[in-house]
Amino acid sequence: MDAYNDAAQAKDDAQSALDTATSELEEAKTEQTNAATALDAAKANAKIAEKEQAVKDAETKISDAEQAVKDAQAEVEAASKAVESGLKGFFEYYGATGSLEVLSGTVDPQYVFTDPETSSYNLENVKRSIELINELNEIRKSEGLPEFRVSDELFAEAACNADISANSGVFDHVAQNPEADIRSAECMGFDHGPDKRSIYVGMYYQEKERYENWEAFKENHNTKYPDESPITDADKFDYCGHYMILSDPQYTSVGIAKNSTHGETVIDLNRTMITMEDEELFKTYSVAEWTERFNTYYDKVHGDLTAAQEKLAAAQAQIEKANAEKDSADKALADAKQSIKSAEDKVTECSQKVTDLETAKSEKADSLKKAQNAASEAELEKNEALADKTEAESRLNTLKKEYADAVTDRDAKETAYETAVSNTAAKKADAERAQANNWSCAE
Repeated sequence: MDAYNDAAQAKDDAQSALDTATSELEEAKTEQTNAATALDAAKANAKIAEKEQAVKDAETKISDAEQAVKDAQAEVEAASKAVESGLKGFFEYYGATGSLEVLSGTVDPQYVFTDPETSSYNLENVKRSIELINELNEIRKSEGLPEFRVSDELFAEAACNADISANSGVFDHVAQNPEADIRSAECMGFDHGPDKRSIYVGMYYQEKERYENWEAFKENHNTKYPDESPITDADKFDYCGHYMILSDPQYTSVGIAKNSTHGETVIDLNRTMITMEDEELFKTYSVAEWTERFNTYYDKVHGDLTAAQEKLAAAQAQIEKANAEKDSADKALADAKQSIKSAEDKVTECSQKVTDLETAKSEKADSLKKAQNAASEAELEKNEALADKTEAESRLNTLKKEYADAVTDRDAKETAYETAVSNTAAKKADAERAQANNWSCAE
């Protein structure tokens, strides 16, 4: 019975396991169906083609923006070169061929325009030159003299001479080539900027005082330096020449150039040169006219540079924007692909689960079948055992009956025996009594 009960329990357990596996399989199939539906929805919602196009569009914007940056950088470079070209660019802008010939025909070109930041070509240094011309004209007006007019050619020669003096290490007048030399006089000195001692303190006012008090100056100098050759009237230009030139009404045109190797306020070697020539030889401008020409050019080249820089900044901002759009499009595409992949992974997972559960169900069905067979065999064995038991019980009952009958028979026989023995004993007793009686009679 224990084997049968165990087999029956095993069959029940197998059936329960199969039922559970069947239920889990149905749930897994439902989940698989749902996952497939979710995958279809993910594919529909992902709009991969649309997002891929958005990435391509963003890449096109980046490419366009990069080209715009290159174009703007080229414009900035061109505008920067225009600003950097300084005085030369100014002459080119106005077609001042004579001045350009002066620049190109200079001696010692290796010393000219070597550093755009400090060269007398530098537009900021030209601004200072205009200030010096205005200051000089104020002095001329105060002396009742006509104002200097400005010459492009003189400006060009002064610029070359200023750079050569500053960069060659020789602070002296430069012997220019005849074709580049259009001056008739030249003054040299140092400018320390608008906030420092004016160049004209020594060059004009001190020399003026010396000139107006020449006799006293000669006497004082000769007394102070008795061992030197005495100063004579022939030396007057050496000691008062700058004043004599700047105050000479015969000089009517001017060009001033400044080199600022050591900065605007510290001038090292031949920072300022002033060159003049008769107005009749070449075109001249009032300071106001020349300043207007210069400011027009200055504003143009700086305006062009500012516009180019703004254009470059806008193009660079556009690149940043396009890159941000590209990043956003890339992320959207990646997220969409990931959503599809996640849905695909879920379908794969559910399909595998269904496969695993189908295998498990099959295994459990096999187990149930085996359990059922085992239970059937156990039941058969049980039935056979029950039949054997019934037969044995029948035989036992027969034996019991036979035994009971035998006992009854035995008891009957014992009773008969006992009765016979009793009868025999009675008969014997009767016989003995009879005999005894017989004996008595015989006596």
